[in-house]
Amino acid sequence: MLSKPFITAPIVGTTNVRHIEEAVSALDIKLDDATIKRLEAPCVPHIKTGAF
Repeated sequence: MLSKPFITAPIVGTTNVRHIEEAVSALDIKLDDATIKRLEAPCVPHIKTGAF
């Protein structure tokens, strides 16, 4: 998500500190462009509706 030119705000829920630590550690993961493209290929953008 950090590679995107727009704001993305994941909502991380947790029941313990370990979950937060695991979520924060994901910031250290670096994906190459080919991997990002493969992961995003199934994603189909939707038209925004409603108040958002």
